[in-house]
Amino acid sequence: MRRDGDALSAEKRLSVITSAFRTAPNIRACCESILELTNLDEVESVLVMNEPDEIEQAIVEEFREAYPDVFTVIGLTERESIGASINRGIRAARGEFCALLDADDVRVADSFAREIATLDADDQVDFTYGDFIIVPSQGSQDGQRVVTPEFNREEFTRSCVASPTQLFRKSMVDRVGGFDEQFCSGGDYEFQIRAAMSCGFRRTEGVMCYYTRAGGSASATRMQPLERTAIELRYGLYDKIVELEGYQFVDEAREYRLDAVLSNGEWHPIDQYVPGYAELLAGRAALLEAMEARRARWTRWRPLTSRWEPVSSLGQRIARRLGSSGAPAGEKGSSDA
Repeated sequence: MRRDGDALSAEKRLSVITSAFRTAPNIRACCESILELTNLDEVESVLVMNEPDEIEQAIVEEFREAYPDVFTVIGLTERESIGASINRGIRAARGEFCALLDADDVRVADSFAREIATLDADDQVDFTYGDFIIVPSQGSQDGQRVVTPEFNREEFTRSCVASPTQLFRKSMVDRVGGFDEQFCSGGDYEFQIRAAMSCGFRRTEGVMCYYTRAGGSASATRMQPLERTAIELRYGLYDKIVELEGYQFVDEAREYRLDAVLSNGEWHPIDQYVPGYAELLAGRAALLEAMEARRARWTRWRPLTSRWEPVSSLGQRIARRLGSSGAPAGEKGSSDA
């Protein structure tokens, strides 16, 4: 384990937030990767541990004791959603910048330093992101590189682009709100759209991280298209529902509170964070009408059986997602949205 006295004394500019649940196979490598960062002296790692078992607890305490000014451990006796854990981490953050890191992902050693430099160069930029490589397992560097586009407000308020590489000013959260705790796998997508409505974004050149996509992650399950549809309904992206044929998820997606953000346990009207929200939806009324017409035709002709098992109520849906394995309520983001 690396030991660096400077890491214990410098001001922390960046808080890297990791929400974890049953991550014993990954959490040690995650912590070790933090220690390899080129700008470790200005980084703190905030580990939000949901119902940690003895092995997980021992691992994170080992790192916290060795590097008390680098690792902050928040232990929870009851599991919460990933959005709630991220918001908890943001509240605890000492840095002026925040970034997210899944326990099974690995950051390129100088990636945070490059992203901070992007924000330092222009105080009108609140949010930065970059390329990433999708890998099958933690530690692998061979995979598919995702080349992210330069910022375009129209595109970034329609599609999930920045998911595993986002770094943003903590002060931005006061303006756009925190993560919506309703969502399991789609919280990063929804947060990006909301921020892109009014904040300055800029791409940072190069690969930022190795993003592990395992078959059992939340983004590979039924929850991902369901929550994607809810977010599309929230922001009037009705043409995307048609394009992606998300008709079967519409009724269930409407069980979410689409007009409010659940953040830090409290409901906030969406128009508090998105100026002109009512006008936005009104301007897309024709797209809604067209989507509903297509959905009605699809409903008449849909097969008798569906490839997806239905979830009959909001309560059952929440129980199912909180009972699944992995990180709290959705370990991986919805980058394929």
